[in-house]
Amino acid sequence: MKEACPNSEIISFDPVAKYRQITCEGVRYESCDFSQYDWSEITNDSLVFFDDYQNAYTRL
Repeated sequence: MKEACPNSEIISFDPVAKYRQITCEGVRYESCDFSQYDWSEITNDSLVFFDDYQNAYTRL
C-alpha cells in the first residue's frame, strides 16, 4: 500500500506489537485495537482496509 500510495497516511493497528514481523518506513503503527482508536480525524475520503482474524463487524 505504501508503494502504491506513497503520499498517503497509513496507520497500522496491531495490539500485540511483539508479533509484528514487518514494518515499513512512513507507516504509523498503533498498539491498540482499532475499536479503541479515535477515528474523528479520519476524513470522509479515506480508505479503511480491515484484515482481521476476528469478526470485526461486532467491534465496528
